[in-house]
This record gives sequence, C-alpha cells and structure tokens, in this order.
Amino acid sequence: EFSLKEIYKDYFKIGAAINTESVATCKEIILKHFNSITCENAMKFAETEPEEGKFTFGDADKIYGFAKEHNIPVRGHNFVWHQAMPDWIFKNTDREGLLKRLENHIKALTERYPDLYCWDCINEGIDDGQGYLRKTPWLDIIGEDYFDKAFDIAAKYTDKSLFYNDYNEFDPEKRKKIIRKVKEVTEKGIRIDGIGLQCHLGFNLNFDIDEIKRGIEEYAKLGYKLQVTEHDISNYPFED
Repeated sequence: EFSLKEIYKDYFKIGAAINTESVATCKEIILKHFNSITCENAMKFAETEPEEGKFTFGDADKIYGFAKEHNIPVRGHNFVWHQAMPDWIFKNTDREGLLKRLENHIKALTERYPDLYCWDCINEGIDDGQGYLRKTPWLDIIGEDYFDKAFDIAAKYTDKSLFYNDYNEFDPEKRKKIIRKVKEVTEKGIRIDGIGLQCHLGFNLNFDIDEIKRGIEEYAKLGYKLQVTEHDISNYPFED
C-alpha cells in the first residue's frame, strides 16, 4: 500500500484536477494520494460569472468545501484565458471597461476563496507560432500591457502566489518567449511569483527528455517558483 503524497512529501505536493463528480466517485483515491486540489473547470470565468455581476459559485464551493473538510490545499485556476470566457465579457466595452470587469471578477474570487495557496493569473497568453503574444480579445481590447495589468490587479487582492501558466513550455522558441514575458513584467516591479509548466507530454510529440531537463533548468535559473500544473503523458498523437 503506497501513497503518492507520502512518497514525495519531502519534495513537492501531488495534485489532482477534480470536478463535482470526481469529488464523490474518486473520493478515496483523492484522499489517499493527493495533497493539492485544482478545480478542473469550476473556478473558470464562464463557470463563476456567466452574467456580469451574477456569480455562480455552486460547483466551486462544493470542491472547495470538500478540500477544506479534509485539509487539502487548493490552487486557483484561473483569472485570464482566451477560452472558457462568458459571452458578455468582451462585448460593449473598451480597455478601461474590460479592466474593470476583470478587477471585479478577481476581487470576487479572491474574497470568496481567500486561502487558496496560489492562482494561475494568466493562462496560455504566449503565441505558439511566429508571434509573441497570443492573439486574443484581451490583447485586442486592452493592449500589450494586459499581462502587467492582470498581475497588478491580482496582487492588489491577494498575497498568495501568482502564476503564469502555459503549455509547449519546453519548445525552445516558445520557452524563450515565456521567459522574456515574465521577466518583462517582473522588471516593471509587478509581482509574478511562479511559472506553471503544464507538461502535456507525449511519446509521439517529439518527446525529448533532454529538452525537458534543459527547459526546467532554464526556468529554475530565473528564481520563480515552478509547478507542474496539468501533467499527462500520452502514447498517441495530439490529433488522435
């Protein structure tokens, strides 16, 4: 009988992404093996504020309540993403209006869940191709400083660790861009505490253990906290 969280207790937390169903169906597995919980979708923007100012915390509350009951720390995921956004967020607004909407949302989530040990502040904001920042409504409406603004707003409402989270983070070109961006934000005196390494790896996706080691070392040299946030390893191509 082994427990993952016990085996690695001197090194790092072992986390699971869970939903309202798995809280019940996988309860024993969660309690035995995991000492960190992330809501798979329940804390995302569309789930928690489907209409402006109308918050629906039911699913997130259920998972958060389970974690509290069993003294399991919780990661917050996420404030800013280009997916899982409600329709209203980007409509009939300008830069200042969108920043205000984001601030109201961050304020509401951090007040409701004040003791989460960290938050993914921005998720997947770097371009996979030749560009720098991913083309999203956040970039279009707010401008290139939306990274600065999001982390600045979040730091106003929580003293918990704030992360930039992304995938393809071991691709050498994308890695350079991720590192460039977090350094740019930090150099302006804005707080970024960590980088989330999603670690979606696959044996048929140019799996290169040396490149992964190199990447972890490059990120570690920067002095930010590092967390493996969404780890999975597939035996199949991405399209399959």
